[in-house]
Amino acid sequence: PGENPRSGQDLMTFLQIARALNEELDLTRLLTQIVDAAIHLCGAERGFLILGRTGEHSVEVARNFAQEEVLSPEFKISRTIANRVMSTGVSELTTNAQEDDRFRDLQSVADLRLRSVLCIPIRVHGDIGGVLYVDNRLQQQVFQEREKALLLSLADHAGTAIHTARNVEQLRGKQIELQQALDRVDQLNSALKGQLQEKTSELSQIREEISAQSLG
Repeated sequence: PGENPRSGQDLMTFLQIARALNEELDLTRLLTQIVDAAIHLCGAERGFLILGRTGEHSVEVARNFAQEEVLSPEFKISRTIANRVMSTGVSELTTNAQEDDRFRDLQSVADLRLRSVLCIPIRVHGDIGGVLYVDNRLQQQVFQEREKALLLSLADHAGTAIHTARNVEQLRGKQIELQQALDRVDQLNSALKGQLQEKTSELSQIREEISAQSLG
């Protein structure tokens, strides 16, 4: 019973986030909102959104809890953890990577002094299209099953929103291409009209010259 208020608050917060993601059709802004939402939901220090496939992915957004950009993000995460989640589609959660048998021998875990790490796959149109990665280098035990469940729900919603935003972006791109093609047709028509007028003028001049010579 003591957790009911927290569960209710989680639901209200998540519904507000879901509504905001539904309304955002600009892909760049959407990706940033997803990371900020993940940090907020989980109490993370930093959040990273990685899109693409195993071996062909890139960090699209890297933010901290103050909504500031994390510089050189590809060197701030455990790529081993991100790659594994991307290839298997199975979430990874550790409450203290320094003492976790699965992670403590990883060079990135030691170098980055990682403690709490949570990495969730993002499915876009049915396929794994990336991962949502949050961490906290200062505290252990930050992420538990509650945070994992919240991030799984966020990732499901994010995958749908990303697919929609990409479709809108492609449609806008096609509209721009169509308008550019129409503009080129208008330019060509104007050029042809100008050439036709010039040729007509030349023809009239030649006719006048022939007529003058005939009269002479």
